[in-house]
Amino acid sequence: RSVPRMTGALKAVTCPMLIVAGETSDVLNGERLSWAKAINQSVEIQSLAGGHLLPLESPEACANAAAGFNVGTHPALGGPDAMWRRNSAVADDIELCVR
Repeated sequence: RSVPRMTGALKAVTCPMLIVAGETSDVLNGERLSWAKAINQSVEIQSLAGGHLLPLESPEACANAAAGFNVGTHPALGGPDAMWRRNSAVADDIELCVR
């Protein structure tokens, strides 16, 4: 599969990143998620109920995970105060897409 080809790109990312994976995904399984975290300590992993097509299966949960990550306690992203105004507009857009 293509996951090992991602090593260079995964190493190159220097900002915090979130991988949202379905708990029953056969592609982003526990072994591959551990591999990603081992390659780049900036990786945060969140598992949600669902499979590999998680954004189609649970779009609202995926949107909430992404919005929560962006406005969370990540100083490298500016923290919650700096990011709030930009992300509130993004969250509104995500909500419209989910409906």
